[in-house]
Amino acid sequence: MKVINFEDKDFSYEFYKSFKEHGIAIIDNHGIDLMLYKKVQHEWSQFFASNDKHKYDFKGLKDEGYIPPCSVEKCLESEQVERDLKELAHFYSERLPAEISCNHNILQQQMMSVALICCQALDEITPQKVFKSDNRSFYDMINQAKKTCLRVNHYLQKNPCVSKFICAAHKDINFITLLLTNNDAMIQSKDRKGKWLNVPCDKPYLIVNSGETLEAITDSHFPSNVHRVLNPHSHQQTSRVSMAFLTHAHCDVQIPGYKNTEDYVKQKLSKIGFNFECLNF
Repeated sequence: MKVINFEDKDFSYEFYKSFKEHGIAIIDNHGIDLMLYKKVQHEWSQFFASNDKHKYDFKGLKDEGYIPPCSVEKCLESEQVERDLKELAHFYSERLPAEISCNHNILQQQMMSVALICCQALDEITPQKVFKSDNRSFYDMINQAKKTCLRVNHYLQKNPCVSKFICAAHKDINFITLLLTNNDAMIQSKDRKGKWLNVPCDKPYLIVNSGETLEAITDSHFPSNVHRVLNPHSHQQTSRVSMAFLTHAHCDVQIPGYKNTEDYVKQKLSKIGFNFECLNF
């Protein structure tokens, strides 16, 4: 799988090509502050280790909060429909837990800047006929859209003899997802022929995944990427904190066969076990 240089003059073309063929792009020299990332990661590690997390329980009464392992979404693309062994924090920037500093929002802003540049790259190369359901640019579809957030996943310890995966095979429902690789992760992506490919993780690359919303808007011009994380075969079993930046399109973006993006996302969320009635777009 080819690594794309964010600073290269041919970035737009290479990014488009990778998204068109695989629904995923691996980016180097992305400009995300790695020290900032580690600081935010450490803050959330402390949050998950504390009982204070239960003050923010997601109870189906609102659209954000701490979600315990028993309530996480199902992975529908895995061989057996299952839930990952994880807990997660899903908060929007204006309502973060008191235990989390403003570093979280600064990191999210950096991620959003890169996401918008990626959308501009797609806008430059994508044929106009792909925009038949909605004539807005990809940039305008996500710029200042609600429900975009930096979601924090705490994957709990798993015995490799019991489960081969930390995170089972799945697609992302949202528009595009940004994720920094970690050298202790073994991420795999499925190509169009059904073959699992190893994603380079030897340095902190930025992974950008095409979500199901983008696939639906473009009538599969950009396929939604199926990916998973392998459980390392090691005697030292440790938990890990991973942060995924989830971008969503504006709720009124049109998708064939649905009222709009809001209708599409809510139907998808209901299939993986979320109480979508509490998600106000």
